[in-house]
Amino acid sequence: MHAEIEFWVRYCSYHVSMNITLNGKTALVATRTLRANRTMPSAWGKRVNLTMPDPSPAKRFTRKLFDLPQWGLALTADMPLSLDVAVPCKEGRLRMTGVHNTIYGTRSLPPNAFIEIAEGVAISCPELLFLEMAATMPLAQLVMLGHELCGTFSRDPHDPRNGDVVLWCPPATSRENIEAFIRKAKWNDHADRALEALALTADDAWSPMESLIAAMARLPYEECGYGFGGCALNKRVDTAIEMQTVGKRSRKPDVLLEDTPVGFNYDGGVHLRIDDVVKAAMELERDPGRAATQEALDSIVQDVRAKAIDDIRRNRELTATGFYVLPVTKEDLYEEGGLDTVMLQAMETIERLTRRDLSDQKRSLRVRFIREKRQKLIWSLLPGRRSRQLKCAQKSANPHVFEAMIEF
Repeated sequence: MHAEIEFWVRYCSYHVSMNITLNGKTALVATRTLRANRTMPSAWGKRVNLTMPDPSPAKRFTRKLFDLPQWGLALTADMPLSLDVAVPCKEGRLRMTGVHNTIYGTRSLPPNAFIEIAEGVAISCPELLFLEMAATMPLAQLVMLGHELCGTFSRDPHDPRNGDVVLWCPPATSRENIEAFIRKAKWNDHADRALEALALTADDAWSPMESLIAAMARLPYEECGYGFGGCALNKRVDTAIEMQTVGKRSRKPDVLLEDTPVGFNYDGGVHLRIDDVVKAAMELERDPGRAATQEALDSIVQDVRAKAIDDIRRNRELTATGFYVLPVTKEDLYEEGGLDTVMLQAMETIERLTRRDLSDQKRSLRVRFIREKRQKLIWSLLPGRRSRQLKCAQKSANPHVFEAMIEF
Protein backbone atom coordinates (compact mmCIF):
# COMPACT_ATOMS: atom_id res chain seq x y z
CA MET A 1 0.00 0.00 0.00
CA HIS A 2 2.85 2.38 0.83
CA ALA A 3 4.37 1.89 -2.61
CA GLU A 4 1.13 2.96 -4.28
CA ILE A 5 0.90 6.07 -2.09
CA GLU A 6 4.51 6.89 -2.97
CA PHE A 7 3.75 6.62 -6.68
CA TRP A 8 0.73 8.88 -6.30
CA VAL A 9 2.61 11.60 -4.40
CA ARG A 10 5.41 11.61 -6.97
CA TYR A 11 3.32 11.76 -10.09
CA CYS A 12 -0.08 13.17 -9.13
CA SER A 13 -0.47 16.11 -11.51
CA TYR A 14 -4.08 15.42 -12.42
CA HIS A 15 -7.21 17.25 -11.34
CA VAL A 16 -8.70 15.54 -8.29
CA SER A 17 -12.28 16.54 -7.68
CA MET A 18 -12.68 14.93 -4.27
CA ASN A 19 -11.49 16.61 -1.08
CA ILE A 20 -9.54 14.51 1.46
CA THR A 21 -7.02 15.18 4.25
CA LEU A 22 -4.55 12.44 5.14
CA ASN A 23 -2.74 12.19 8.46
CA GLY A 24 -0.84 9.72 10.65
CA LYS A 25 0.96 6.84 8.92
CA THR A 26 -0.35 7.84 5.49
CA ALA A 27 0.94 11.41 5.92
CA LEU A 28 4.32 10.04 7.03
CA VAL A 29 4.56 7.99 3.82
CA ALA A 30 3.64 11.04 1.76
CA THR A 31 6.13 13.25 3.61
CA ARG A 32 8.98 10.82 2.98
CA THR A 33 8.00 10.56 -0.67
CA LEU A 34 8.07 14.33 -1.04
CA ARG A 35 11.42 14.58 0.71
CA ALA A 36 12.89 11.92 -1.59
CA ASN A 37 12.74 14.54 -4.36
CA ARG A 38 15.00 16.79 -2.25
CA THR A 39 12.57 19.69 -2.60
CA MET A 40 12.15 22.47 -0.07
CA PRO A 41 9.04 22.03 2.13
CA SER A 42 7.75 25.38 0.83
CA ALA A 43 7.46 23.76 -2.62
CA TRP A 44 5.18 20.95 -1.42
CA GLY A 45 2.08 23.17 -1.36
CA LYS A 46 0.35 25.85 0.64
CA ARG A 47 -0.56 25.52 4.31
CA VAL A 48 -4.30 25.05 4.81
CA ASN A 49 -6.86 24.38 7.51
CA LEU A 50 -8.74 21.11 7.88
CA THR A 51 -11.84 20.84 5.69
CA MET A 52 -14.72 18.39 5.45
CA PRO A 53 -14.10 15.35 3.21
CA ASP A 54 -16.04 15.48 -0.03
CA PRO A 55 -16.25 12.57 -2.51
CA SER A 56 -17.61 14.72 -5.37
CA PRO A 57 -18.46 14.00 -8.06
CA ALA A 58 -19.27 10.64 -6.42
CA LYS A 59 -22.08 10.51 -3.86
CA ARG A 60 -20.00 8.74 -1.20
CA PHE A 61 -16.50 7.43 -0.52
CA THR A 62 -15.99 3.85 -1.63
CA ARG A 63 -13.05 1.54 -2.16
CA LYS A 64 -13.53 1.93 -5.89
CA LEU A 65 -13.24 5.71 -5.54
CA PHE A 66 -9.75 5.35 -4.03
CA ASP A 67 -8.74 2.91 -6.79
CA LEU A 68 -7.72 5.69 -9.18
CA PRO A 69 -4.82 5.47 -11.66
CA GLN A 70 -3.99 9.16 -11.20
CA TRP A 71 -3.43 8.47 -7.50
CA GLY A 72 -1.29 5.42 -8.17
CA LEU A 73 -3.75 3.38 -6.08
CA ALA A 74 -4.12 0.37 -8.32
CA LEU A 75 -5.77 -1.83 -5.70
CA THR A 76 -6.22 -5.53 -6.31
CA ALA A 77 -9.10 -7.53 -4.89
CA ASP A 78 -6.94 -9.02 -2.11
CA MET A 79 -5.12 -5.80 -1.20
CA PRO A 80 -6.60 -4.20 1.95
CA LEU A 81 -7.25 -0.47 1.96
CA SER A 82 -5.24 1.31 4.67
CA LEU A 83 -5.60 5.06 5.00
CA ASP A 84 -5.43 7.52 7.90
CA VAL A 85 -7.84 10.41 7.38
CA ALA A 86 -8.32 13.62 9.40
CA VAL A 87 -11.85 15.03 9.69
CA PRO A 88 -13.22 18.13 11.48
CA CYS A 89 -16.23 16.43 13.11
CA LYS A 90 -17.97 13.10 13.63
CA GLU A 91 -20.25 13.72 10.68
CA GLY A 92 -17.22 13.85 8.38
CA ARG A 93 -15.94 10.36 9.21
CA LEU A 94 -15.37 7.95 6.35
CA ARG A 95 -17.22 4.81 7.32
CA MET A 96 -15.09 2.37 5.36
CA THR A 97 -13.13 -0.74 6.26
CA GLY A 98 -9.45 0.08 6.30
CA VAL A 99 -9.88 3.80 6.99
CA HIS A 100 -8.87 5.19 10.38
CA ASN A 101 -10.47 8.56 11.16
CA THR A 102 -8.99 11.21 13.45
CA ILE A 103 -11.51 13.82 14.55
CA TYR A 104 -10.08 17.30 15.07
CA GLY A 105 -12.49 19.91 16.40
CA THR A 106 -12.65 23.35 14.81
CA ARG A 107 -10.57 24.90 17.63
CA SER A 108 -8.36 21.93 18.43
CA LEU A 109 -5.58 22.67 15.94
CA PRO A 110 -3.32 25.67 15.35
CA PRO A 111 -4.09 27.46 12.06
CA ASN A 112 -2.82 25.96 8.81
CA ALA A 113 -1.86 22.60 10.29
CA PHE A 114 -2.01 20.81 6.92
CA ILE A 115 -0.26 21.08 3.55
CA GLU A 116 -2.19 20.85 0.29
CA ILE A 117 0.08 18.64 -1.83
CA ALA A 118 -2.35 18.26 -4.74
CA GLU A 119 -5.68 19.83 -5.61
CA GLY A 120 -8.15 18.59 -3.02
CA VAL A 121 -5.53 16.49 -1.19
CA ALA A 122 -3.80 17.63 2.02
CA ILE A 123 -1.52 15.96 4.58
CA SER A 124 -0.49 16.75 8.14
CA CYS A 125 2.30 19.33 8.27
CA PRO A 126 5.60 17.97 9.69
CA GLU A 127 4.94 19.56 13.10
CA LEU A 128 1.51 17.95 13.41
CA LEU A 129 2.92 14.68 12.07
CA PHE A 130 5.45 14.52 14.92
CA LEU A 131 2.67 15.16 17.43
CA GLU A 132 0.48 12.47 15.87
CA MET A 133 3.28 9.91 15.93
CA ALA A 134 3.72 10.52 19.67
CA ALA A 135 0.51 8.52 20.12
CA THR A 136 1.97 5.33 18.67
CA MET A 137 5.77 5.43 18.43
CA PRO A 138 8.02 4.23 21.27
CA LEU A 139 10.18 7.01 22.73
CA ALA A 140 13.46 6.10 21.02
CA GLN A 141 11.83 5.81 17.59
CA LEU A 142 9.99 9.10 18.11
CA VAL A 143 13.27 10.85 18.91
CA MET A 144 14.77 9.39 15.74
CA LEU A 145 11.75 10.56 13.73
CA GLY A 146 12.42 14.03 15.14
CA HIS A 147 16.01 13.77 13.93
CA GLU A 148 14.74 12.75 10.50
CA LEU A 149 12.20 15.57 10.16
CA CYS A 150 14.69 18.16 11.48
CA GLY A 151 17.66 16.69 9.61
CA THR A 152 18.89 16.20 6.07
CA PHE A 153 17.99 12.56 5.52
CA SER A 154 14.74 10.74 4.85
CA ARG A 155 13.88 7.07 5.20
CA ASP A 156 12.32 4.94 2.50
CA PRO A 157 8.52 5.56 2.43
CA HIS A 158 7.47 1.91 2.21
CA ASP A 159 10.47 0.21 3.91
CA PRO A 160 11.77 2.75 6.44
CA ARG A 161 13.94 0.28 8.32
CA ASN A 162 15.75 -1.55 5.51
CA GLY A 163 15.03 0.56 2.42
CA ASP A 164 17.28 3.13 0.77
CA VAL A 165 17.88 6.36 2.67
CA VAL A 166 17.81 9.69 0.82
CA LEU A 167 20.63 12.00 1.95
CA TRP A 168 21.16 15.74 1.56
CA CYS A 169 17.48 16.70 1.44
CA PRO A 170 16.29 19.95 3.07
CA PRO A 171 14.92 19.60 6.62
CA ALA A 172 11.15 19.25 6.75
CA THR A 173 10.99 21.39 9.91
CA SER A 174 12.99 22.27 13.03
CA ARG A 175 12.88 21.64 16.77
CA GLU A 176 11.83 25.25 17.29
CA ASN A 177 8.91 24.97 14.88
CA ILE A 178 7.73 21.65 16.33
CA GLU A 179 7.87 22.98 19.88
CA ALA A 180 5.96 26.15 18.97
CA PHE A 181 3.28 24.05 17.26
CA ILE A 182 2.91 21.59 20.16
CA ARG A 183 2.60 24.38 22.72
CA LYS A 184 -0.32 25.77 20.71
CA ALA A 185 -1.91 22.31 20.77
CA LYS A 186 -2.20 21.75 24.52
CA TRP A 187 -5.56 20.12 23.86
CA ASN A 188 -3.77 17.06 22.54
CA ASP A 189 -3.48 14.10 24.92
CA HIS A 190 -0.02 13.34 23.56
CA ALA A 191 1.46 16.85 23.72
CA ASP A 192 3.43 16.13 26.90
CA ARG A 193 4.93 12.97 25.44
CA ALA A 194 5.81 14.77 22.22
CA LEU A 195 7.59 17.48 24.20
CA GLU A 196 9.43 14.81 26.20
CA ALA A 197 10.74 13.28 22.97
CA LEU A 198 11.48 16.68 21.46
CA ALA A 199 13.67 17.54 24.46
CA LEU A 200 15.88 14.60 23.41
CA THR A 201 15.92 15.63 19.73
CA ALA A 202 18.44 17.81 17.91
CA ASP A 203 18.49 19.57 14.54
CA ASP A 204 20.81 18.76 11.62
CA ALA A 205 21.13 14.96 11.73
CA TRP A 206 22.76 13.71 8.54
CA SER A 207 22.05 9.96 8.69
CA PRO A 208 20.00 7.32 10.53
CA MET A 209 23.06 5.85 12.24
CA GLU A 210 24.25 9.09 13.80
CA SER A 211 20.61 9.68 14.76
CA LEU A 212 20.62 6.34 16.58
CA ILE A 213 23.87 7.13 18.41
CA ALA A 214 22.56 10.56 19.45
CA ALA A 215 19.21 9.13 20.58
CA MET A 216 20.87 6.44 22.72
CA ALA A 217 23.33 8.96 24.18
CA ARG A 218 20.51 11.33 25.20
CA LEU A 219 17.89 8.84 26.40
CA PRO A 220 17.84 8.62 30.22
CA TYR A 221 19.35 5.42 31.57
CA GLU A 222 15.90 4.69 33.05
CA GLU A 223 14.75 4.44 29.41
CA CYS A 224 17.70 2.16 28.53
CA GLY A 225 19.77 5.04 27.17
CA TYR A 226 23.12 6.31 28.40
CA GLY A 227 21.87 9.48 30.09
CA PHE A 228 24.46 11.97 28.84
CA GLY A 229 21.94 14.79 28.48
CA GLY A 230 22.04 17.28 25.64
CA CYS A 231 24.04 16.94 22.44
CA ALA A 232 24.61 18.81 19.19
CA LEU A 233 24.72 17.17 15.76
CA ASN A 234 27.24 18.18 13.09
CA LYS A 235 28.31 21.30 14.96
CA ARG A 236 31.13 23.17 13.26
CA VAL A 237 34.43 23.17 15.17
CA ASP A 238 36.93 25.72 13.85
CA THR A 239 40.63 24.88 13.96
CA ALA A 240 43.55 27.29 14.28
CA ILE A 241 45.12 28.29 10.95
CA GLU A 242 48.46 26.70 11.75
CA MET A 243 46.77 23.34 12.47
CA GLN A 244 44.45 23.25 9.47
CA THR A 245 44.67 20.57 6.82
CA VAL A 246 44.70 22.04 3.31
CA GLY A 247 41.10 22.90 2.41
CA LYS A 248 39.80 22.07 5.91
CA ARG A 249 39.09 25.17 7.97
CA SER A 250 36.74 23.34 10.32
CA ARG A 251 35.40 19.91 11.23
CA LYS A 252 31.90 18.72 12.03
CA PRO A 253 31.77 15.79 14.47
CA ASP A 254 28.57 13.75 14.12
CA VAL A 255 27.67 14.11 17.79
CA LEU A 256 29.08 16.41 20.48
CA LEU A 257 27.88 15.97 24.06
CA GLU A 258 26.87 19.30 25.57
CA ASP A 259 29.01 20.77 28.34
CA THR A 260 31.78 18.27 27.56
CA PRO A 261 34.67 18.11 25.08
CA VAL A 262 33.61 14.58 24.06
CA GLY A 263 31.71 13.38 21.02
CA PHE A 264 31.26 10.60 18.46
CA ASN A 265 31.81 10.05 14.73
CA TYR A 266 30.11 7.15 12.98
CA ASP A 267 32.32 5.22 10.56
CA GLY A 268 29.99 2.82 8.80
CA GLY A 269 30.48 -0.21 6.62
CA VAL A 270 30.75 1.88 3.42
CA HIS A 271 32.86 4.60 5.03
CA LEU A 272 36.13 3.45 3.43
CA ARG A 273 34.66 1.53 0.46
CA ILE A 274 36.43 -1.69 1.46
CA ASP A 275 33.80 -3.77 -0.33
CA ASP A 276 34.49 -1.83 -3.54
CA VAL A 277 38.19 -2.63 -3.23
CA VAL A 278 37.44 -6.34 -2.87
CA LYS A 279 35.07 -6.32 -5.86
CA ALA A 280 37.55 -4.46 -8.06
CA ALA A 281 40.36 -6.83 -7.04
CA MET A 282 38.22 -9.86 -7.89
CA GLU A 283 37.32 -8.32 -11.24
CA LEU A 284 41.02 -7.73 -11.96
CA GLU A 285 41.80 -11.35 -11.06
CA ARG A 286 39.23 -12.53 -13.60
CA ASP A 287 40.59 -10.20 -16.28
CA PRO A 288 44.22 -9.38 -15.32
CA GLY A 289 45.18 -7.82 -18.63
CA ARG A 290 42.46 -5.17 -18.80
CA ALA A 291 43.87 -1.70 -18.22
CA ALA A 292 40.48 -0.16 -17.34
CA THR A 293 39.98 -2.68 -14.54
CA GLN A 294 43.44 -1.92 -13.11
CA GLU A 295 42.72 1.81 -13.29
CA ALA A 296 39.41 1.33 -11.49
CA LEU A 297 41.09 -0.61 -8.68
CA ASP A 298 43.88 1.98 -8.37
CA SER A 299 41.31 4.79 -8.20
CA ILE A 300 39.31 3.09 -5.44
CA VAL A 301 42.46 2.31 -3.43
CA GLN A 302 43.56 5.94 -3.73
CA ASP A 303 40.12 7.10 -2.60
CA VAL A 304 40.22 4.79 0.43
CA ARG A 305 43.72 5.95 1.28
CA ALA A 306 42.73 9.62 1.00
CA LYS A 307 39.68 9.08 3.20
CA ALA A 308 41.68 7.21 5.84
CA ILE A 309 44.29 9.97 5.91
CA ASP A 310 41.58 12.63 6.21
CA ASP A 311 40.04 10.75 9.15
CA ILE A 312 43.40 10.61 10.92
CA ARG A 313 43.97 14.31 10.34
CA ARG A 314 40.43 15.11 11.47
CA ASN A 315 40.97 13.28 14.76
CA ARG A 316 44.32 15.02 15.28
CA GLU A 317 42.86 18.47 14.62
CA LEU A 318 39.91 17.91 16.94
CA THR A 319 42.18 16.60 19.69
CA ALA A 320 44.52 19.56 19.31
CA THR A 321 41.49 21.87 19.54
CA GLY A 322 40.48 20.21 22.80
CA PHE A 323 37.83 17.76 21.59
CA TYR A 324 37.94 14.00 22.07
CA VAL A 325 35.75 12.47 19.38
CA LEU A 326 35.44 8.70 19.62
CA PRO A 327 34.79 6.72 16.43
CA VAL A 328 31.78 4.38 16.45
CA THR A 329 31.81 1.56 13.91
CA LYS A 330 29.06 -0.54 12.42
CA GLU A 331 30.40 -3.49 14.44
CA ASP A 332 30.05 -1.48 17.67
CA LEU A 333 26.32 -1.20 16.99
CA TYR A 334 25.69 -4.77 15.87
CA GLU A 335 27.92 -6.70 18.27
CA GLU A 336 26.50 -7.41 21.73
CA GLY A 337 27.82 -4.87 24.23
CA GLY A 338 29.71 -2.96 21.55
CA LEU A 339 28.05 0.42 22.04
CA ASP A 340 28.16 -0.03 25.84
CA THR A 341 31.94 -0.24 25.61
CA VAL A 342 32.20 2.94 23.52
CA MET A 343 29.90 4.83 25.89
CA LEU A 344 31.84 3.65 28.95
CA GLN A 345 35.01 4.95 27.32
CA ALA A 346 33.23 8.27 26.75
CA MET A 347 32.11 8.37 30.40
CA GLU A 348 35.64 7.73 31.65
CA THR A 349 36.96 10.46 29.35
CA ILE A 350 34.36 12.98 30.52
CA GLU A 351 35.03 12.29 34.19
CA ARG A 352 38.77 12.61 33.63
CA LEU A 353 38.48 15.93 31.78
CA THR A 354 35.65 17.53 33.75
CA ARG A 355 34.18 17.43 37.23
CA ARG A 356 31.01 15.75 36.03
CA ASP A 357 29.93 12.66 38.00
CA LEU A 358 28.61 9.85 35.80
CA SER A 359 28.56 7.13 38.45
CA ASP A 360 24.81 6.51 38.01
CA GLN A 361 25.21 6.05 34.25
CA LYS A 362 28.19 3.76 34.75
CA ARG A 363 26.27 1.74 37.34
CA SER A 364 23.49 1.10 34.81
CA LEU A 365 26.08 -0.47 32.51
CA ARG A 366 26.82 -3.09 35.17
CA VAL A 367 23.20 -4.22 35.66
CA ARG A 368 22.68 -7.28 33.49
CA PHE A 369 18.93 -6.81 33.03
CA ILE A 370 19.37 -3.21 31.86
CA ARG A 371 22.26 -4.18 29.57
CA GLU A 372 20.19 -6.88 27.89
CA LYS A 373 17.17 -4.62 27.53
CA ARG A 374 19.32 -1.84 26.10
CA GLN A 375 20.95 -4.17 23.60
CA LYS A 376 17.56 -5.34 22.35
CA LEU A 377 16.53 -1.71 21.95
CA ILE A 378 19.66 -0.94 19.90
CA TRP A 379 19.14 -3.97 17.67
CA SER A 380 15.47 -3.04 17.22
CA LEU A 381 16.55 0.33 15.81
CA LEU A 382 18.98 -1.13 13.28
CA PRO A 383 18.30 -2.54 9.82
CA GLY A 384 18.96 -6.20 9.17
CA ARG A 385 18.29 -9.70 10.44
CA ARG A 386 18.41 -9.09 14.22
CA SER A 387 15.80 -6.37 13.97
CA ARG A 388 13.46 -8.61 11.95
CA GLN A 389 13.85 -11.42 14.49
CA LEU A 390 13.03 -9.10 17.38
CA LYS A 391 10.06 -7.72 15.47
CA CYS A 392 8.66 -11.22 14.90
CA ALA A 393 9.19 -12.14 18.56
CA GLN A 394 7.43 -8.98 19.78
CA LYS A 395 4.53 -9.54 17.42
CA SER A 396 4.10 -13.14 18.57
CA ALA A 397 4.21 -12.15 22.25
CA ASN A 398 1.64 -9.36 22.03
CA PRO A 399 0.13 -8.97 18.56
CA HIS A 400 -2.55 -6.43 19.52
CA VAL A 401 -0.09 -4.01 21.12
CA PHE A 402 2.43 -4.53 18.34
CA GLU A 403 0.00 -3.82 15.51
CA ALA A 404 -1.06 -0.56 17.20
CA MET A 405 2.54 0.62 17.45
CA ILE A 406 4.37 2.44 14.66
CA GLU A 407 8.10 1.79 14.75
CA PHE A 408 9.30 4.28 12.19
